[in-house]
Amino acid sequence: MLTSSMNSSDLLRILSADHERIIRWGQYRIKEMRSELLRGMKDKIWKYFDYHTDNADYIIVIHCNRAGKFGIIRFAYIKETNEYLTKIQCVPGYNAISVHMLHRYAERVLKNKNLSIGETLLAFSQQNMSIVIYHDDTNFVAANGKGLVLMKYDARRDIICMKTFVSLDMLKESQYSAWEKVSEILKSKQEFKSFTAQRKGMIGEEKWKSLVDIDDKQVLSKQEAFELYATFYKE
Repeated sequence: MLTSSMNSSDLLRILSADHERIIRWGQYRIKEMRSELLRGMKDKIWKYFDYHTDNADYIIVIHCNRAGKFGIIRFAYIKETNEYLTKIQCVPGYNAISVHMLHRYAERVLKNKNLSIGETLLAFSQQNMSIVIYHDDTNFVAANGKGLVLMKYDARRDIICMKTFVSLDMLKESQYSAWEKVSEILKSKQEFKSFTAQRKGMIGEEKWKSLVDIDDKQVLSKQEAFELYATFYKE
């Protein structure tokens, strides 16, 4: 099982051992979900499942659409640190999501403190088009469509840990302006994702760069970042 003493290399080795098994299992779930789609009127469906191996306890989020496109997202639980290990788009390698952050996301964004971890991870996965807007040696701030994720780099384990979530309605005017700086680029990334899903292979590198490059005006200054940390980071 996963332990708090493992570093990123250890975690990669153990979780890689489960990869093919989870993909095969996920294919059956996707087949069931597509059948459900065809019986109903929806174009896309998202579900979460509990899954166990000798290596880890997982929550698996799966989504698929009528055209057969799908995604499988793994969240592996580390009991000692009360966090879930996964990968997100904006940060390389494995990332740890604290249960504290998930509770804050349920409370501040979903407005329901009583949601299960699985339900919260499902909702968080659906909003996880994000981009890092500030970082130094140990602190990171990422923005998504609902607010800001505050993260810290764990040098011993060589992973980035999501500590808490700050919803847009909690931000002061100056803090909101920091998020607003990157709201357009988040939309551009989503538009790019939708475009390539429809026209795979028909977009060049230059178009991608024009959609996702960030200039100095779109990132947080040290002062803006300090305001965020001073208010929320020590939760």
